Amino acid sequence: MKKEKAVIFDMDGVLVNNNPFHKDAWLRYCQTFDIAIDEIEFFKNIWGKSNEDILNFLYKNLLSPSEIIDHTEIKEAMYRDVFSASIKPLNGLYEFLENLKIAGFKMGIATSAPTSNLNFVLEHLPIRHYFSALIDDSMITQGKPSPEVYLKAAEKLFVAPHNCVAFEDSFSGIKSAMSAGMNVIGVTTTHSQEELQMIKFTINDFSKIKVEDVEGLLKR
Repeated sequence: MKKEKAVIFDMDGVLVNNNPFHKDAWLRYCQTFDIAIDEIEFFKNIWGKSNEDILNFLYKNLLSPSEIIDHTEIKEAMYRDVFSASIKPLNGLYEFLENLKIAGFKMGIATSAPTSNLNFVLEHLPIRHYFSALIDDSMITQGKPSPEVYLKAAEKLFVAPHNCVAFEDSFSGIKSAMSAGMNVIGVTTTHSQEELQMIKFTINDFSKIKVEDVEGLLKR
């Protein structure tokens, strides 16, 4: 019997190199609301986290659920505004997705981003048809590094987590996928290869990775 296999992608920093634009949007947001934050705090408490976790950090858990929703959309509208003119896929993505499809891989997206941002990317890039599972922050109760988002993606794909390979760029995302029991390939858009030394396999983009590389991880 043929074993089902899947590749699950984070979105930000993986499908698109939008991290500089998210950073700009958060800094613009903090400036708008007179919130002081330095570079160290930014990467420790904001990078790779869900908007709810970020806003709870910035406001010391004082925002109501409805206020979190409102402030999330304010920040994300800023992000879409600064990114819309520059959006493009990570190099080699289209060919890699097509090769995975030909090889029989199921594919999904597991992101901490809100639905509006997921739709924003999929409206600008012609890749929606490749994915059978789209999981965003509206579908989970705990953001990364909790494994919930990856477990839900695997469940929707009907593939066991140990038969999945995840592509991630952030520490919290890597921990999330590993905790779900998945093999992980690191993407060095946010952290260097040296910083991702807990990952045996890293890529700069999708231009050189082959389907055989992914299949090799699942055979270990």
